[in-house]
Amino acid sequence: MDFCTSHFGKSLADMSISDIESYFLNERIETDQLEFKSINPNGNIEEKFSGIQRSISGFLNSSGGLIIWGAPQGQKISGRKEKIYKGGLTFFNQIFEKDFIISKISDSIIPMPNNIRVKTLDDGNKCLIVLEIDISEYSPHQFSNTYYMRIDGQTRPAPHHYIEALFKKIKYPNIEAFLSIKDMKIQGGNVIIKILVAFFNWSALQNEEQLAFRIFTNGIFHGSSFQVNFNRYSNEGHEFFKTNAKDVVYYGEPIYEVETIIFDLGDFLENNSKAKIDISFGGKFSPRKNCQYEINLRGSGMEDYDAAVTIINENILSIDLIEQKGQTKESIIKSLKNVKLKQ
Repeated sequence: MDFCTSHFGKSLADMSISDIESYFLNERIETDQLEFKSINPNGNIEEKFSGIQRSISGFLNSSGGLIIWGAPQGQKISGRKEKIYKGGLTFFNQIFEKDFIISKISDSIIPMPNNIRVKTLDDGNKCLIVLEIDISEYSPHQFSNTYYMRIDGQTRPAPHHYIEALFKKIKYPNIEAFLSIKDMKIQGGNVIIKILVAFFNWSALQNEEQLAFRIFTNGIFHGSSFQVNFNRYSNEGHEFFKTNAKDVVYYGEPIYEVETIIFDLGDFLENNSKAKIDISFGGKFSPRKNCQYEINLRGSGMEDYDAAVTIINENILSIDLIEQKGQTKESIIKSLKNVKLKQ
């Protein structure tokens, strides 16, 4: 995650001292993903890095975050639990090389962390340091024989049950799907839409296997009219599916599916309804997700494909979708009584 963009509106690479100065013109408090450390230019540099290494370990074991090392001195305010950070920045009276900082961090945290981004901000004589830490793929991490975590805006030793949960955590590939309209035209009383559905695996270190999907629509898939394709369509042409679209889905590799859907324009105009496309998908290791779209079949939507599409849900876990609908295990089982079988 790009934490700098979330807090400053720009990436870490584009940050400057003036951005930090402007940020602390207002009162700031620490959170589970945000830590401020002031700098005393005197003292032992090893002790200073020790505090940073402990904090980084906590972020790695939690949800990641941002450390501003050079923040104003924290102030205790009567009646308030947390410290307030506002005013002038603090600086090292020397400039550290980025490689030196990364080396100090990497050599002290076990296992060695990755996805830590460092930016030294200096004016030629003094500097402060900003660090972005992503949640780790290899947690739990320890520093000085202790596991740390972020809680209540502080870095604290992690309790046993939290460490145990980190060791046992279950990870799955992050698979997402996106819809794009490639063509839409009126022909013989029908609206004919060519769609592209792209599937991606966004997990850099975990491949997915046996990607499967189903695409439902209130139109008719053109390919369902050809007998050779009967094993890919069902529900009288309203559904297109594949049980194994790709054996292995690698990080960032797009899996494209292009289909043509036919809608009876008269029926839609008469009922003032919209075209609907629902996509459900998952793999051997990833849980099922859903995308839901509506498409305007008239007006400006016929010329502007992006404007024609309304996203109802996109890449939402099926379990979350079920909860949104207020469904429970009991209601789903009860609904079986209303299922009618074809004679």
